[in-house]
Amino acid sequence: MTGKNGNFKQMIKITDRIQPLESLSKKPQVSKIIVNFRRIKRKIMIMSGKSGVGKSTLAENRAIGLALRGYKVGLLDCDIHGPTIPTIFGLESERLAVNEKGILPIKVRPNLSGMSIVFLLENKDPPSSGRDLQK
Repeated sequence: MTGKNGNFKQMIKITDRIQPLESLSKKPQVSKIIVNFRRIKRKIMIMSGKSGVGKSTLAENRAIGLALRGYKVGLLDCDIHGPTIPTIFGLESERLAVNEKGILPIKVRPNLSGMSIVFLLENKDPPSSGRDLQK
């Protein structure tokens, strides 16, 4: 097909752009992490833009307090600059277990499990210049 100026236009059938009906009836795949997070009834996040203000200590105390009251608690330490939760609980030498469900958190005490990025690192020594680069 040629346009007014003689330029070639490609003809596209409308059906080429329509999503097939079969794909609309299928449920989208939900990732395993989303499925697992949906099972968690309440999530509490402790964060601050400043280092050294006691976030890990507060998180640890809150987690222990809830666990002692009978709540099932999981503590996730996401601090990539200086994860201290394993140090606070004395878990630095612990190794993660893996099964068909995925990576299992480490049991800290009854009703309390913990996971930290430290457990996934080969070199457990904190980077000395990593924190300086961010500032």
